[in-house]
Amino acid sequence: MNPIKSAVSSRRGSSLVEFAIVSFALFVMMFGMFEFCRMGLVYTDLCNASRSAVRYAITHGVDRSNACASSAGCGPSDVTATPGAICGSSGVLTSIAIGPLNTGALNCTYSGLGGGPGTTVQVNVSYVYDPWFGISPFKVTLYSTSAGVITY
Repeated sequence: MNPIKSAVSSRRGSSLVEFAIVSFALFVMMFGMFEFCRMGLVYTDLCNASRSAVRYAITHGVDRSNACASSAGCGPSDVTATPGAICGSSGVLTSIAIGPLNTGALNCTYSGLGGGPGTTVQVNVSYVYDPWFGISPFKVTLYSTSAGVITY
């Protein structure tokens, strides 16, 4: 038997095996990059939602019911921030977080609502990230905390 011919025939399926290994690693890396980019998008949306909730709370923080009674009427900015208006099912937090977030999975805590000027309002939001691809066995909890001071 010719030694060159036997060397070629012994490596006949090696390129197929190498392609299978490399393509598997490439697809895992590509899906991992997609998942981490999506997690960044979810985290950014979560931060924006908590920031918007704090902004709503500090601009509606003071009880203006006496001012409304003496004036011609109350506008939307004269309503005091309530827990339902911040973290409720129709609140600012869930209306802002409509992107890639499941609004039913948002967990919200707050402090300082309804205080006077100088009161610090803080909104803490957590969200259990659900991966798009089910190959990841772990769950990551994303947190965002925003704070602001009622100035008037």
